[in-house]
Amino acid sequence: MSEKQKTIIKYSLLLFVFISLSFAVYKELKNSTPQNITAEKNNETIPSSAPVIENSDKNKTVENINSNLTINNTEKVSEDKEDKKDVSEKAAIKGIKAADKKIIAYYFHGNARCTSCLQIEKLSKGTIEKKFADELNKGIIEWHTVNVEEANNVHFVKDYKLYTKSVILSFHKKGKEKKWKNLDKVWEYLGDESVFESYVQKEVTSYLAELKK
Repeated sequence: MSEKQKTIIKYSLLLFVFISLSFAVYKELKNSTPQNITAEKNNETIPSSAPVIENSDKNKTVENINSNLTINNTEKVSEDKEDKKDVSEKAAIKGIKAADKKIIAYYFHGNARCTSCLQIEKLSKGTIEKKFADELNKGIIEWHTVNVEEANNVHFVKDYKLYTKSVILSFHKKGKEKKWKNLDKVWEYLGDESVFESYVQKEVTSYLAELKK
C-alpha cells in the first residue's frame, strides 16, 4: 500500500470520529434545551391551602384571602415567590447589623383587630422591650408586628401553621431559621398581666440560651 493511500485512510478515520463526536454533542444539547426544562416545571404540583385564620367577628380561609389578594394585588402577589427560610432579610431592622445568631419575635394578626388581639400585642411587645432592651439594641432580638392578610405576608400562615392571632419566637443562625415556637398560652394568660409577662420572659430567655450553644 502506497504512502498516499495510507494518508487517505488515516484522514478518513479522523473525519469519521469527528462526525460521531459532533452528533453525540448535538444530541445531548437537544435533550437539555429550555423547552424540556419548562415542561418539567409545568408538572410541579401546587401545595394545598394553609389553615384558617380566625378573627373575633368572622373567619376567613386562606383560599378567600388569596382570592381577594389576586383581585386587588395581582402584581404584588406575583412578586411574592421568595424562599421563606430567608425571612431574616425581609424582617431586618433598619440601621442594625444582622447578628450571627438572633431571635425574631413576631406578632401575627389579621385585618380585624379585636380588644384581646391588641392587648396581646401590647403585653408581648412591652415585655420584650422592658426585659430585653439591651438585646434589642444590639440586634440579638427583633420584634415585628405582621398582618398576614397583606400580600407579602400570606405565606406566614402556612409557614407557622397559624389559625389565630399568635406570638411566634424564631431562632436564626447565619441568616437561616433553625427552629420556632408558638407561644400559644398568651390567650390563656391574657387576664393576668404579671403571669403573661413572666411567661413571655421565660420563653424568650430559653431561646436566648440557644445563642450560647
